[in-house]
Amino acid sequence: MNRRWYTAIALLVVAGLIVGVGARAYSQSLPSLTATATEAQAGSQTPPAISWSAYGEQAIAVVGHPAFSASNGTNKQLPIASIAKIMTALSILKQKPLQLGQQGPNIPIGADQVAIYQQDLAQNQSVVAVSADEQISEYQALEAMLVPSATNVADIAAPWAFGSLTSYLTYANQYATTLGMTDTHFADAGGFSPETVSTPQDLLKLGQAAMANPVIAEIVAQPSVNLPVAGTVANFNTALGQHGIVGIKTGNTDQAGGALLYAAKYQGLTMVGVTLGAPDLGTAVHDSPENLASFQQQLIQTTAVHSGQIVGTYKLPWGGSVQAVATKDISVLEWSGSKPAITVSLKKIGATSSTKDTVGQIQVSSVTGEPSVTSPVMLKTAPAGPSFWWRLHR
Repeated sequence: MNRRWYTAIALLVVAGLIVGVGARAYSQSLPSLTATATEAQAGSQTPPAISWSAYGEQAIAVVGHPAFSASNGTNKQLPIASIAKIMTALSILKQKPLQLGQQGPNIPIGADQVAIYQQDLAQNQSVVAVSADEQISEYQALEAMLVPSATNVADIAAPWAFGSLTSYLTYANQYATTLGMTDTHFADAGGFSPETVSTPQDLLKLGQAAMANPVIAEIVAQPSVNLPVAGTVANFNTALGQHGIVGIKTGNTDQAGGALLYAAKYQGLTMVGVTLGAPDLGTAVHDSPENLASFQQQLIQTTAVHSGQIVGTYKLPWGGSVQAVATKDISVLEWSGSKPAITVSLKKIGATSSTKDTVGQIQVSSVTGEPSVTSPVMLKTAPAGPSFWWRLHR
């Protein structure tokens, strides 16, 4: 074998080695990709600056968002006057349920019921006229109680539904306990008694329970109602419509002063508020919307994360990068001037990952104590594969 043959064989061996090494290098699995997440945002909280009335007790809360509530005063027990009729209405509807559009059974009006009307009228309580042999439906009785605040109808309807006033009061006080109203006591159905007492925090719970009942919510939103004997009577709650107010109930006695339990709609939220111990009903109805407006101005519904927002970057060892993005908007409720905490967690991924793969999550945490909200994170684009030469020479 001559020298030329030896050279050819050597070249073939070297070429084979190169091909073998190259093939081995090319066939090796690609390295996993590690991301750099965007810097976490620390949360900060600014206490709400709410303008309150200079008398009595007030409180406001956002339904479903227990962290968003504020109050003024010491949350002491005070007479609640006709706000008590909300418990009377709720209790009657528990005993004799109605659906929207139903009038329900009739409540007979006879001499005894006319006597109740005359007695309450003589005591200067709020009443609507009734007459012997009148028939008033359960729904109309609720209207009379909740719109013109007819104490005589509350005094008639509660024994009708429960058999006696004593049975009603036993039920009402037990029901209050189940609602968490631990500082509340009902001594009568209409609220005229100064021994019918509650606190702002307890009444927020009562207001939420009332607005969760569609029949009550419908009635208390009406500016007036038409009753069989009394005719058309106006709602004492003249705050209706102001700053989104949609109900609920006024109260006014010498011992209680003016009081208002109210509910409002604002930017997709439902709020319940209460004013107790105002000098008179007119003051309570005038000032409560102003307190509410101040509260609303301190609430900010902010989109902390936007769908498609870049929250991290995966660098490719062979050059270039791919971005990780949030897959949905995350909106949170905050007090004005506050901002939520935002953290991003990204995991190692394979070089062949696709835009359908979840690569981590972003978490938004309100500093008020609201539950955290999370959103999956995915790749904006799939990683481009390495070149032939990069795989061969790595």
